[in-house]
Amino acid sequence: MKNNNKFKEIFETEILKSLGEGKIEGKSIKKLPALFKKDRKFIKYSKDELDYILRLNDLGVSYSVIAKSILRTEQAVRTQGKKLRLEKGTYNRKHIEEKYRNNIEFLCHLFLENKDVSSILDAFSGKKPFWTSYEKSLGMEVITNDINKEFAATYHIDAKELIKKLRESGKSFDIVDLDPFSSPVGCFEDAINICKRGLIMTFGDKRGIMSNKNLAKERYRCKRYDERLIINYFKREAKKFGVALKLYKLLKWGMTWRVYFTVSSIPYKCNV
Repeated sequence: MKNNNKFKEIFETEILKSLGEGKIEGKSIKKLPALFKKDRKFIKYSKDELDYILRLNDLGVSYSVIAKSILRTEQAVRTQGKKLRLEKGTYNRKHIEEKYRNNIEFLCHLFLENKDVSSILDAFSGKKPFWTSYEKSLGMEVITNDINKEFAATYHIDAKELIKKLRESGKSFDIVDLDPFSSPVGCFEDAINICKRGLIMTFGDKRGIMSNKNLAKERYRCKRYDERLIINYFKREAKKFGVALKLYKLLKWGMTWRVYFTVSSIPYKCNV
C-alpha cells in the first residue's frame, strides 16, 4: 500500500508511542493489531484518539478500518468524525457549499413567488449558522439553536423541545430549517405547525436504516428506505394539519440528503 508508511507512522507516533506498545509490523493497515486491548465501548474518547481518527481518515482510511483498530463500532467512529469536522469547519465542505447555494436559491424562489420572508428558525444551527448573515442585511428575525453550548446561538436546548415550546407559545416562522445529524422526523409535527412559507429538512439516517429495514417502516411507513417515498410520507402527514408541502428541490450526497419544500395552507372546503 502506497501510504502504508504514513499509516504506520501515525500508529507509532500518535498512539503506540504514548502507550508504550512498541512498533507495529504488517504490510497493510488492515493487518495491524487493535490499539486497545480492552473493551472501550463506554470509555470516553481521548484527545489523541480523536486526532488519530481524523488523521487516518484524511489519508483515506475508512471509518470501518479505523473503528476496528481502536475496538469501537463503525457508526460511533463515523459520528465522532462528523462532529470533529463540523467543529473544524471541514466536514463535507463541498456539500456545505452546495447547501448554502441552494439555501440562497430557495430564498430567492420564495421572494419571486411574492412570499414575504422575514423570520427564520434554524433549529440545528451548528458552529457557523448560515442564516444569521441575513439578519442584518435583510432585516430578518433569525432564531438559532444548537445543543452545544460552545456554539453561538439564541438557544442551547434539544431542538424537539424548543420547537414544541415555540408552537405552544403561538410563535411562527416563514422558514424552518431542520438540519440534524440523523433524522428530523421527531421535530416534524411541531415544525409544520409553526412554518408559513418554506420547510427545509436534512436526513442522515440512511446508512443506519439500510442495515435495519424495519426502521424504514417504523419511522416513515415505507417498505424500504427511498427518498421519494419518504417525501410522500411527509406530504401526507402535513395534510393532516391542513398544510400542503410542494417539493422544490432534492439534494443527495451519498448517505445524506436534503429536501426543500414550499408551504401553503390547504383551503377549507365546506360540504353543504
